[in-house]
Amino acid sequence: MSKTTRPLSTISYNTFDFLKGKLEDLEKRGDIDFWCFIKHFGETNEDGSKEKLHYHVYIVPATGLDRRQLRQEFIQFYKNESLPRGFMPMQPSNWQDWYLYGLHDREYLQAKGQSREYTYSDNDMVRSDDTYYWDAVHRIDRTRINPLGEVVRAAQSGITFAEFITSHQLSLLQVRSAQFVFQQVQGGVAFRSLERAGRPDHEPVNPDTGEYISPIDIPG
Repeated sequence: MSKTTRPLSTISYNTFDFLKGKLEDLEKRGDIDFWCFIKHFGETNEDGSKEKLHYHVYIVPATGLDRRQLRQEFIQFYKNESLPRGFMPMQPSNWQDWYLYGLHDREYLQAKGQSREYTYSDNDMVRSDDTYYWDAVHRIDRTRINPLGEVVRAAQSGITFAEFITSHQLSLLQVRSAQFVFQQVQGGVAFRSLERAGRPDHEPVNPDTGEYISPIDIPG
């Protein structure tokens, strides 16, 4: 497998101390510039089964890394367990999708037609560098993630529909869509979202989920 310098993400079933220690070692060796992970509690799948506790991990390589070799670093033999713990196959990733999914951000999940039992905060993120972390967080453009969310937030803020449309350049179709949202939100009608958009489980195979189609595309 060829080496990559692209950011990588994966799901880890290692213990907390083992995972953090290995990431710190790789950083000291000069293999990783930045790392971050967050613990997720097991959620209930559609079939009633329960997930195992796991960690979502994000890595920014400092040099070309072989994903297969890197995965070998995290093989962990733990107590009397018959099988070793470790990583799922590592995938090329992007910070925005990894971060928002890691938090189970409600607006992000709503844009994907999903919801989750648990939500998390920045305090739950374990990271190697606070400055790098917050700079990356502040670069996220939420208006591109969920244009519908901008309309919902405006309606929730209490402004009138007239005030909203006079401050945004909207097409006639967008005006009608926005008006519908205002009526639903300010009229007290809740939106419903699918649990996992028809998926049988919670874990994204490829955190680099790409674009999505929204019924409202509000220009910035």
